[in-house]
Amino acid sequence: MVEDKFRSFTQSQDELHEFSLNIDHLGIVSAMCDELEIIQIIEHELDNNHHKMKISTGQATVAMILNFLNVLQSPLYLAPEFMEKRPVNRLISRSDYEEIIGENEIDSEYINQHVLGRSLDRIYEYGLEELFMTIAGRAYQQFHRFTSKFLHTDTTSMSVYGNFSRSDDDDRVIKLVNGFSKDNNHGLKQFMISMICCDSLPLFLSTMDGNTSDKTYFRELIIEYGQQILDKFGQQKIFVFDSAFHTDENMQTVGNEIAWITRVPLTIDDAKDLVNDIYLEFEQCSDDKLDDYCISSTQTEYGTVSQRWIVVSSEGKYQRDKKSILKDVDKVEEAMTSSHSLKNKLEREEFDGENEAKYEVRMFSSQLQYHHVVEFEISKRKKRTDGKRGRIGKNTPFKWIYSVDLSIERDQSRIGRHLATAGRFIVSTNISEEELNDEEVLLGYKAQLNVERGFRFLKDPFFFARSVFLEKPERVSALAMLMGLSLLVYNLCELKLREALSDNQVKFDDPYHGPTENPTIRRVFQTFMGVHVHYTIWNGEVIREKVLNAKPWHKQVLELMGEEYVAKYKDGVDEVSDILNKSISEKKN
Repeated sequence: MVEDKFRSFTQSQDELHEFSLNIDHLGIVSAMCDELEIIQIIEHELDNNHHKMKISTGQATVAMILNFLNVLQSPLYLAPEFMEKRPVNRLISRSDYEEIIGENEIDSEYINQHVLGRSLDRIYEYGLEELFMTIAGRAYQQFHRFTSKFLHTDTTSMSVYGNFSRSDDDDRVIKLVNGFSKDNNHGLKQFMISMICCDSLPLFLSTMDGNTSDKTYFRELIIEYGQQILDKFGQQKIFVFDSAFHTDENMQTVGNEIAWITRVPLTIDDAKDLVNDIYLEFEQCSDDKLDDYCISSTQTEYGTVSQRWIVVSSEGKYQRDKKSILKDVDKVEEAMTSSHSLKNKLEREEFDGENEAKYEVRMFSSQLQYHHVVEFEISKRKKRTDGKRGRIGKNTPFKWIYSVDLSIERDQSRIGRHLATAGRFIVSTNISEEELNDEEVLLGYKAQLNVERGFRFLKDPFFFARSVFLEKPERVSALAMLMGLSLLVYNLCELKLREALSDNQVKFDDPYHGPTENPTIRRVFQTFMGVHVHYTIWNGEVIREKVLNAKPWHKQVLELMGEEYVAKYKDGVDEVSDILNKSISEKKN
């Protein structure tokens, strides 16, 4: 059976009809979903006693992942019209659920807003974190060769449009509120997403209230899920956080519960003193990946936790900091010309004595970061004390008042001290140097970019476009989890292809940009645009199902990725010659 849009063709008699459905790159996405057994896992966990839908929650999940990863070219439409234009039965695999409810094939009309919304409800009711970790656990077992010892942990804010209903009685439901937006969308309601990645693979995802603080959340995450995550993905894993983790309370509560790496905030006095120490002795890193870095480490204690502080000096960061410092110097000098500047306010101020004037000049000079007072002149004049105006006569009561006139210049020594410690930051860990040396700690921290790249993927605005059935925060949370699954599928497609290219010592033959060893999967997907399945129908039956516009580079990619990927693009039934011969024979008779 073909999609319902063309059902009228299959009901025609003695007529030939032809039409095409776009498969594009979605066959690759579908094959990866099959390889991860997403449908089977979700059906096993959720669908045992649920037969109210014509497709399973697992199949609806794959439909949404396909829809998500179609946003490479067009907006997201979580509605049947997307699937009407796709060869659904090639893309969404059959399952035991269909046998239970007595369905033979999937029709695109089964994938409607009610079904998708209900599927999101069921996913939420089961538990987002648990289901995500179950599927990620399957991916980790299959593709752990792509992972390292580090678990990169971070959060981001996600803005949403519209009004959402929420039950105030359920504390588990996230609050969509105005909070601190990491994207500067301060006028919109938001929620928070937490993600843990092992290299580029997301292994954990959770949603939180829109005003959640990282400092408290990281602690709660470790208390609630830390051991569960280590049990599933390895006891030797090391959590990597940004500087929000490094607080006194977090150290005292969970600082010894896990192995961790984090950045030390320079709001801590000891950290500020250490990073500003111009006498620190640095060693050049020996790892080729760290040729831009020098390091100096020391053992210390913070929040009752013994830890190693590694002061890092980066040439790249130095150049950025230097540019920023010199820009600040120019801004300060420009501000001094304003009538509202501290300099001009001081010069307009009246003092009762010369010593008071000198004291205020010294205080002002001590506040200058990049400048100093070269010279100043104190002048005095008489001022009436009777509150009247006019000249001061012989018998007019008065007092002497003092004012200052300042001359300010750049202080090269002060600027030099700032430049001398520019480009520095501190990375901290509670792991011994025997287990992880300084350079390995720095490499682990630098790989935090992996989770940040994942967030950039999730922040594609098309993910929430036209999502008209998301009237509840629970569905927003569930959709965020499916976005994370889409990221998992997307990154695994890229890793699998790159590994196959490397193992076979070949390059992807990009038709427009030439051969490349490490193509992005986005670029590979783009080259599949225009591949479609062409159907020929005769007397209400499909007599030919042929994949068209498949090029040599498509065949190369599919064969490298495996038989299940090739199968998604194989021609189907071809009975054209038999049907035509039979028709000719019947007409002769």
